[in-house]
Amino acid sequence: KLLDRTLLENWEPNHLATLEANVKSQLKPYMSDMEPDKYRQTYELMVMKRLREEAGIPRLGLYFL
Repeated sequence: KLLDRTLLENWEPNHLATLEANVKSQLKPYMSDMEPDKYRQTYELMVMKRLREEAGIPRLGLYFL
């Protein structure tokens, strides 16, 4: 969570807004089929995944070693 918060706070706001818009457009077809809390969770996970990819941070977890 610390890593995620740091990425969000220090990323360029314009680029972050563009990234968030891209994620929203990708999820738009599924929005009506998803519960609001699941949509929000999926949206946040996708944004963080993109930020980590762009920052070059590898996936952290035992399954990805």
